This record gives sequence, C-alpha cells and structure tokens, in this order.
Amino acid sequence: DGSTVGAAPATAQGRLGSSGLSTSRIGFKGTEDLGGGLSASFQLEGKINVDTGENANYDRPAGEANANSNYFFGRQSWVGLSGNFGKLQLGKTWTSFGDVKGKFEHADNTNVGVTADVWGTGASYDNNKPNQLKYTLPAMSGLTASSGYAFGEDKTASVSAKDTTSLNITYDNGGPFAVGYGYQTEG
Repeated sequence: DGSTVGAAPATAQGRLGSSGLSTSRIGFKGTEDLGGGLSASFQLEGKINVDTGENANYDRPAGEANANSNYFFGRQSWVGLSGNFGKLQLGKTWTSFGDVKGKFEHADNTNVGVTADVWGTGASYDNNKPNQLKYTLPAMSGLTASSGYAFGEDKTASVSAKDTTSLNITYDNGGPFAVGYGYQTEG
C-alpha cells in the first residue's frame, strides 16, 4: 500500500516576521526651536515584531551585550539641547564609540556586521547605554568630536556599578575620504 509504519507526518509552517538583518522599529522624534539658536529635541525608538505588534526588545542574560534591552524604547530614549555650542543628549543613546563604529562599519551596525575583530569590541561591547550624558562638538570643516559618560546601574552589595566612558573624533567633509577614531571603556 506504500505507507510507512511509524513515519512522522510531513509538516510545514508559513511565517511573517521582522527582518533578521536589522530589526523593525517604531519611533518618535521631534525638535523644537527655542529661539536664539537653541533647539530642544527628543527621540524614542524601539524594536517591534511587525507580525504581532509585540515588543521585540528581549531580555538577554546578565553580562551579555545590551543586557538591559528589554525596555520598550530599548534602542534610543533621550532628550537633547543643540546650539552653536554643539549638542548635549541625556538618556539612552548610542555611545560616541558606537557612532564612529557605525559610520565606518561595512554594514552600518546591522546584525550582519562582521567587523567586530577589526574594532576589537568582543562579545560584551554595548554601543547603546542608558543613563548617558553625551556631548558632541559642532562640525567645523568636516571635523567633529564627541564624548559620553554613562552611569552604570549594575551595583550589587559587593560590586560597584560599571560606568562607561566613550569618545570619538571624526573627519568627513562629504568627499571621498573620511577617517575616525573611537574609544570606549566599560568599567
């Protein structure tokens, strides 16, 4: 009769889902002119599963990169002030090192980026820190610099919180040549 005794039935599953290369996002941002060359801005951005509407920011094991990414606005959540002095951001934003790494990484910080060995970031690198104060100088003839300090929230009874310090300097005048340097330490 052609049947096989005990054979498992063939199964299949159709699926809609968010991209595995770079997650789907939902976000809100705005800027308000305060006059006198000053402006206030904000950005709230999170990952979302477009097929279900669920929050795609998931808990990772403690100690793993982006371990705190379970917040709804887990990508960015900051307020800022800009003017002739540059830009000041407060909240969860890309580190200064993350900015220059994303600018020069071949896949622009997507999940297919394979240059971690070049950047020396290792598995515990976190490019998006909460509780950060970040200052970026205004660009002058293509040259700019940025520094950030993120207060750690992982203090225990016997271990101090691990703060993060980052900085970068970048030259890019829109031509065929650009160069950048970034540094980050997670204490």
